[in-house]
Amino acid sequence: MPLPYGQQTKVLEANLDGFGKAHDSIVAAKYRVSVNTVYTVRKAHGIPSNRQRNAWTDEEVALLGKFSDAAVAKMTCRNRPGVRAERLNNTRY
Repeated sequence: MPLPYGQQTKVLEANLDGFGKAHDSIVAAKYRVSVNTVYTVRKAHGIPSNRQRNAWTDEEVALLGKFSDAAVAKMTCRNRPGVRAERLNNTRY
């Protein structure tokens, strides 16, 4: 059974050392709180998530505009919306 909300934040704020090292869902399960509560407390303390994002390499960026988004997605093992977003936001190609 989850803790009441006021106690949830107190428990989490007393144990910030695990934040950003494990996924929010793992921290939530450990302290019996919701993932949203973990996210809120982590963001309030300026702790980044542990999520690793695949940075675009120069070689991958060079594919943008030369091939369709679907083709680039297949070549780089990414999804089409991610390729489109990179193409629209990237000034390197």
